[in-house]
Amino acid sequence: MLMKRIISLALFLFAATCLSAQTPKYYRVQIFTNDAGLRQLAMKGVGIDHGEYQRGKYFIGEFSEHELGLIKQSKYPFKLLISDMSAYYVARNKTDTAAVEEPVTTCKYLKPLNFKLGSMAGFYTYKEMLRTLDSMRKKFPQLITKKQAVSAAQTANGNVLYFVRISNNPKVEQNKPKILSVFINLRVITSGMSDDLPRKRDYRN
Repeated sequence: MLMKRIISLALFLFAATCLSAQTPKYYRVQIFTNDAGLRQLAMKGVGIDHGEYQRGKYFIGEFSEHELGLIKQSKYPFKLLISDMSAYYVARNKTDTAAVEEPVTTCKYLKPLNFKLGSMAGFYTYKEMLRTLDSMRKKFPQLITKKQAVSAAQTANGNVLYFVRISNNPKVEQNKPKILSVFINLRVITSGMSDDLPRKRDYRN
């Protein structure tokens, strides 16, 4: 009996260790540097393709534990803003989305008329993204087509992939250069333009 308990405990600790190792930790960090400094950090393996940059002053981004180590090894001063991004988003997702804080930025911009955050820590869920596309079609039928399935293929979660055409003449397949935009999350495109299509029309033809 004792041996079984020891084996069970060992297996539990092993599983917990594996689970911990498979869950990378990310940090939000403010790095005080300029263009040259960012280039140096990028050459060392620090991802600077996403974040807020006040030119010549600082860069705010979210970095892995390995990247944080590289930042610490550099000569550039930095400030740790959030020490665990996973815990931060879990806690934020429990709040009312209407009360979610504004993005970390010093930029001033006009908020689109009907913009709203999604329920997944401000991000859209798959169903919310579909409803947003339907809303865009209903409000601006002269600018966007009804969503259509790309093919019979589905994602690993069984979701259908859809596409829309956004143009000043969306019903017609025009002989114009095309752009493929691959987004990490659909909030990037749908929440940013969902109810503000007329102002964005000129560069999305």
